[in-house]
Order: sequence, then C-alpha cells, then structure tokens
Amino acid sequence: MSGVAIDWQNFYALEKRNRIALPTYPFEKKRYWLDPINVIQNITQENIQPSVSGFEFPIITQPSVNTTIETTNNTTMNRKDLITAELKTILEESSGMELGNDSSATFLDLGLDSLFLTQAALTISKKYGVKVTFRQLNEEFSSLQSLSAHLDANLPADAMPAAKLAPQQAPQQTNIVMQQPAMQTTGMNPMQMMMMQQMQMMQMMMQQMNQPQQQVAPSVQAHIEKAVEIKSHTKKEDVSENEKAELAKPFGAIARIEKGTSNDISSEQEKWLKQFIAAYTEKTKASKKYCQDYRSVLADPRVVTGFKPALKEIIYQVVVNKSKGVNFHDIDGNEYVDVLNGFGSNFFGWGNDMLKNAWKKQLDDGVELGPQTPLAGECAQLICELTGYDRAGFCNTGSEAVLGAMRIARTVTGRNLIICFNGSYHGINDEVIVRGTKKLKSFPAAAGIMPESVQNMLVLDYGTEESLQIIRERMDEIAAVMIEPIQSRRADFHPKEFIHEVRKLTKENNVLMILMR
Repeated sequence: MSGVAIDWQNFYALEKRNRIALPTYPFEKKRYWLDPINVIQNITQENIQPSVSGFEFPIITQPSVNTTIETTNNTTMNRKDLITAELKTILEESSGMELGNDSSATFLDLGLDSLFLTQAALTISKKYGVKVTFRQLNEEFSSLQSLSAHLDANLPADAMPAAKLAPQQAPQQTNIVMQQPAMQTTGMNPMQMMMMQQMQMMQMMMQQMNQPQQQVAPSVQAHIEKAVEIKSHTKKEDVSENEKAELAKPFGAIARIEKGTSNDISSEQEKWLKQFIAAYTEKTKASKKYCQDYRSVLADPRVVTGFKPALKEIIYQVVVNKSKGVNFHDIDGNEYVDVLNGFGSNFFGWGNDMLKNAWKKQLDDGVELGPQTPLAGECAQLICELTGYDRAGFCNTGSEAVLGAMRIARTVTGRNLIICFNGSYHGINDEVIVRGTKKLKSFPAAAGIMPESVQNMLVLDYGTEESLQIIRERMDEIAAVMIEPIQSRRADFHPKEFIHEVRKLTKENNVLMILMR
C-alpha cells in the first residue's frame, strides 16, 4: 500500500504450508489435485508414451495395480433417462457449456443464468408441449433430474416409449474392480505411492473416455408444428416475372435516379424550365455551393434523389441554418413553411420557447450519461397515463425501439414470425427493411442485407380483409403484428376497423401488437 517491494520468500520463511485438495468448483464438477504433468516430469521421464491425442499418462510398472473390467449390456433405457439425456443436449447446445454428469445439480450451480433460463423455459415448453415457466426452473424443477421427472409425468404415455436398443448399439455399463496387491515400497514415501495410484486411475479414465459414446434416442415429437416456408430465394429461377416487377419498384427513402434523357416536353415547357432553373439556382446559390463543396465527403442520398438529366442543376438540398415555429430560413436568407412538421415529430413547432426554457435549465443542471435522472420516472408515469400502457421504456431512436419490441415479442411468445405491412416504415434494422410479394415471399429491400435476415418477416397489404384472413390462418406462428396506424406515406388512409380487428385477434391468441407512430 505504501509502494514498498516486499521480499515474500523471506516474509513466509518461518511458515510451513501444505497443499490440499480444494472443494469442488460449483460450475465444473471436477476435483483438482497436484498438477499431473509436473508430477510425471518430477517422477519419471522415460515412461511418457506418444499417442494420437498427444501423449498418454504413463503406466508405472513398479508398483503395479492389477485391474479387471466387468462389462454388462443394458438393452433398455426408461423414458425419464431419455428425456434427461435429451434435455442435457438441448441445454448444452444452447448455452455452449458442458453440464457434467450430475443430473441433481441445480441449473444455477451449473452456471446457467436467469436470461438463459427464461429462453430455455420457452424452448422446453414448445418442444414437449408441457408448460414450464422460468420460476419453475428456479424452484420446483431446478435440475435435470427434477425437470425430466416432471416432463415424464405429464407427457402422454405413448409420446415417448422406452427405447429398445439393439444389442450391438446397447450402451455398456462398466464396473471397474480394483485389486491392489501389496505394493513394493522400497525407496518410496507415502506421497509418491499416492501419486502412483492417482496416475493409474487417470490412465483408466482416459481409456474409458475413448469408449464409444452412448447413443441418444430420437427426440420427442409431442407437437408437430406448422413449418413457415419463407425462402431466401437467392436463385433467379425462384422468382416469378410478376415478383421481379414488384421487387424492381423503389422502396422507402431510396434515392430515385433517372439517367436516360426524355424529349417528351414541348418547346414552351423547355423554355419555362430553363427560366425556372436559372431563377431557383440564383435564389439558393449558397445551398448549391454548399452541396458542391462537401459532396466528396458528405454521404447523403437526399442530395441526388429525384435526379434527372434535365433537372440536374437544381438537384440539391436546401441548407437551413435557422428555424422558428413553422418557418425555416436557409443560408441564402430565404424563408419556408415546414408543411411536413418535422416528418410528424415536431408537435410544438421549431424553437418553441416552452421547450427551449426547459432545455436551457437542464443544460445548466447537467446532462449525464450513465446514472439515472430524476426525470425518468415522472416522464414514464406521464407516458403511461397518456397511452394507457402499464410501463414505459426509453430508447435513443425509433429503430432501437423496434428492435427491442421484436426481441421481446419473440422471447415472450416463443414464436419467430413478425407481420408488417406494405407502405410502413419501421427504421433501419436489416430485418424490417423488407418487401413482400403477392405470393407471401419476403425479400431484402436494400443492397447489403442477407436474404436470411428477413426470412421470419411476412409483409401484407395494409387494411385489407385478405390480410386479416392470412393473420387468422397463421396465428399460431406469429410473435407480433407490427403496425404504423397512420402511415407516413399514406396519411389519408385510416383503416380503424382493420386495426381493431387485428387487436382483437392478437389479444385472443396472446400475440403482441406493436404500434409505431
């Protein structure tokens, strides 16, 4: 603590210490003793034999330990044992951990945390058709032994009969009988004798590990669920001509660019267009120069969307440096009216004094990243009061909120399919940048998105009876129906009855309904 280097060897010089076996580590059911490699190197070097796996522990010829192995064939396994083996395989594959052979150890002792057990409860319930909850995995059925007994007691008698194994495939039960004659102890102390015995046991353990593994019986098929065939369709022959036409249409805010020239305007129209271009570029020349100055470093598709050769001189963004109420002011001093209301999010207008005063006060008090703010609870309470929801969470962006809602839906329901609708916008996550065809196939709607990313999305037409029928038919596959009630690209369409019917269907079938602005 004072920065002084201590001579630890002299510090402990008068103390006598003994190495002892440690208690079993709770997550790895193994007991550790003296490092066997060091023991081998210290006792003998000439008995280390190379093998396929690297090397084998030496068989010490003096003193020797004679062993006989009695083997019996067991041709049957009861259903509970089969369930235990299968559950262990499921949990090991899902967690990436080896759970050992102690089926009475609790899941928490094995290192499985609460988040994993939440998902495991859904997986097990879905696989066996027997309801298992997260709470039960923590209390009543907290081990492989108790959980398999519960499943065995609740599965139908014929769901998983005891598997009759063929004699040639039967697992072997091996009984190892140790016959230890009087050991030759000349020149050996008790510690060396114990090491010899331990190494002999390790050799036999290595031999047992090389025995053929027990074959696990086929999985329980308590429920045969519908398969949702949403192919990735990476091959051209998988897509019909009509679907190709649908997929060729522009999607979302993608830059729409035309490179071909057109001569379908009259001379009067062409004259007017030239006059307008000259007047517009003169009026917004600072914005045009800004676009040209920063085009090489600023990646912004809006500065090219709508491009046509005849209009190329006026395809650039107006640059705004001031706003108040419903008005914008650009860097040329021109004034505009914001008819889009900040794409729908700016309820109080730009530079609202009420909001500015609150922002200034908070800036003076501090804006911290990490700790909780006293405003969060009160704000959540007001949101719940306004919306009628039970709880409120805060996200940085709408895309983050959508991602979290989809993950929650799949966790709670144990299903994978998310339904959304043509014309809706749900952010920039790969999975929701999707488009569908009339044949109910789903495709990525932008370059760089893998087809597999959208295989659990189904895109339907918004507000139609046909879509309601599809939802009814596939309800047992659906985790959530995601709706933008008033679509930003179709603000005049208000299918109130459709939304109410979707809510009725989702509520009756324990499916989440996610509403986006």
